[in-house]
Amino acid sequence: MTISGSQKPSGNHLTASPISFERILVGTDFSEPAQLAFDIALEFAEQFGSHLSIAHAISLMLPSMASAGIVPEAVDALVQSAKEELDKVIRLHRTNVASIEKVVAFGGAEEVLLGTVREKKIDLLVLGTHASLGIARIALGSVAESVMRHVPCPVLIAGPRCQRTSNLFRSILFATDLTTTGTRAARYAAALAEQFQSLLTMFHAMEKKESVAGGRREECENASRLQLEFLLPEAADLWCRPHMELAYGDPAEEILAMENNCDATLIVTGTGHHRALADHSPHSTLSKVLHVAKCPVLAVPDISARG
Repeated sequence: MTISGSQKPSGNHLTASPISFERILVGTDFSEPAQLAFDIALEFAEQFGSHLSIAHAISLMLPSMASAGIVPEAVDALVQSAKEELDKVIRLHRTNVASIEKVVAFGGAEEVLLGTVREKKIDLLVLGTHASLGIARIALGSVAESVMRHVPCPVLIAGPRCQRTSNLFRSILFATDLTTTGTRAARYAAALAEQFQSLLTMFHAMEKKESVAGGRREECENASRLQLEFLLPEAADLWCRPHMELAYGDPAEEILAMENNCDATLIVTGTGHHRALADHSPHSTLSKVLHVAKCPVLAVPDISARG
């Protein structure tokens, strides 16, 4: 059940904060989901004038290769082959991005991605995932889960049902539990909506209606709506089209329903304190959303929650 509203509060709103994606990294294993991730990374890079890096991990480890008697020439050939594949990926896409750097490294995908994010001070990491290998098991130790737990930058994920769109920023859905996701994700959602004059839906799923006492129901709804309002800069309605939405029910199911209702082209949410992934269950809220969402999901970590 969805409850709409447009009540304007008085109080302390978040201040407007510009965002920057100067350095973007996209990981690829040359699969179809990785191709979509590269498309999305290109759109971000074109819009923000970013330096773009595309990374591929060669899973064979150098020590094991040496012990197996693999000669340096064979190692060089593996690297060269990977770079040629990266060149093919880049050539397949028409782009105005002036600078695309190829990164090839030996190691696991997680190790290579985390190392590259730190070394190059990446502002945005973009990943595509397989239904069978990634998102369905995101809370069971997948690369995407581990990376989201450890990088300080936002991670943009194209899930297995993600579809291409002609305007990634047309309709932004910001989903929050109002307790653990922090304010950083709200700043990203508001800044993107301001820059692209987007439709912005601020959304919170509440406890099931039956569990809220009748006398407190309206009070809870009003308080939640005010919290959503305070997550926007005070003059947000001058530069985007914000709309507040509340719903009762399972958070993942309600987020996905709202994605359809507002025809979202991008979902933004926070990962503060890792609560969305903390139970190591494939049924966690973020996992379920990523597995089913038809648009990319921008997961923004709360820096204060990083240990």
